Amino acid sequence: MSKNVLDSIETNIAGINNYARVASTTFGKINPSFLYLKKDGHHSHVTNHLHIRTVSIHIDQPTDRIQFNHWLEKYQGQILRAKGFIYLKEIPGLFLFNYAYGDLIIERYTLEKHLEPVVVLIGENLERRVLENELRNLQDSCSN
Repeated sequence: MSKNVLDSIETNIAGINNYARVASTTFGKINPSFLYLKKDGHHSHVTNHLHIRTVSIHIDQPTDRIQFNHWLEKYQGQILRAKGFIYLKEIPGLFLFNYAYGDLIIERYTLEKHLEPVVVLIGENLERRVLENELRNLQDSCSN
């Protein structure tokens, strides 16, 4: 791309958003730290003000599907997305689950590839130890 075309693109971007940082790259190769700084060198809103975390919890026992759904609903608004693989108490086999916008979808995992059961949570102000303890208690209640 010529220098004139690149300058024109940067001018157009500045016309839309004067605060946008622009970086010329080849094949999208860029230092990730560039994405978290504003033009003035301060950290972006995403870095300073959002408290979104990802928590992965390995589980080793079957879970009751209804209790699992109630547990996720308890965090509605805090858990933005959840996904993973679980064993259900009611039906043998490994299941894929997806949770978003307050809706839980569970479907049988049918591929031959072996996967370990895991719950991945994405949300605001997630406390790993609390979530792990609650999931462990949920599983313990299913094994009794």
